[in-house]
Amino acid sequence: MFFNKTTKYIIGISLLLAGLLFITSCDSGAGGKEGENSPEIGNYIVAYTSGVISAEAEIIIRLADAYPAAANYYEPIGKKIFEFDPAVAGKSYWINQYTLGFKPDEKFKHGEIYKANLLLSELFDISGQLEKFHFSFQTRVLDFRLNIGSLKPYPGQAKYYSLTGDLDFSDAFDPLMADKLFQAKQDDAFLSVQWKSMQNNRVMKFTVDSIERREHEGELCLYWDGSSAGIENKGSDTIVIPSLHDFELLNVRVFQLPSQRVLLSFSDQLKGDQMLDGLVSLDGNDDLKFKIHGSELEVYFDQNLQGVIGL
Repeated sequence: MFFNKTTKYIIGISLLLAGLLFITSCDSGAGGKEGENSPEIGNYIVAYTSGVISAEAEIIIRLADAYPAAANYYEPIGKKIFEFDPAVAGKSYWINQYTLGFKPDEKFKHGEIYKANLLLSELFDISGQLEKFHFSFQTRVLDFRLNIGSLKPYPGQAKYYSLTGDLDFSDAFDPLMADKLFQAKQDDAFLSVQWKSMQNNRVMKFTVDSIERREHEGELCLYWDGSSAGIENKGSDTIVIPSLHDFELLNVRVFQLPSQRVLLSFSDQLKGDQMLDGLVSLDGNDDLKFKIHGSELEVYFDQNLQGVIGL
């Protein structure tokens, strides 16, 4: 989160002012306590990184006025102007005349609270409590949610299925590590899993290939374990594979956007010219519209529905 101090007197600095005024009245002459900012800090800084951020985020400080010596944008500044606890190695640089940035050499640790100081005395001829600007931020805890799609037969090949889904991460994740978190197994053989990274490495879409459909009903076993990435998320699930002789409804999903609809997934390809009137109804309402996509049937209705609806 990038915290804008334009409204600092309402949601940020007002707390600091209250604390500092109390200290001044109780302890005449001694400056603020360690870790507290001077009430005059708003004359120098108007915005800064705060709250919960990505472990790959850039730290940003926005100055109140243009800094005359700012130059060589995005090139490392030749002196230390940031301090971090826990310690972080990285580079500081000017983004423009008003804005300082810091990028760690390696990404921040997930789920960590960082206390930071901007050494204002390295930029301005100031002393005392104004020498450092204190701020803090926290990185996201790394976790993921497994979303499993439906089995889909290959066009013209009823003997094989594919399965799609995704791992939805709380923060950016290394795509090369996805294979270590998720596996699919049929009988005693692990199956090939193809991966595609999306949304700045926040979502890893997967496709399990060549799931064999046989004379008798079978099982596909899914396993996930985040321990190799320091994630406490482990489990398993089993998906039933229909036999070659069974035509089944495999899954029902409801979508609200961009329009309300129901998606039915079947075990076999549907015919494009299949007459569906009267075969599918919602609470007795068969005045529906349909779209066929391979083994999937989209069901649309004229008005939005609410509550529990019978299919």
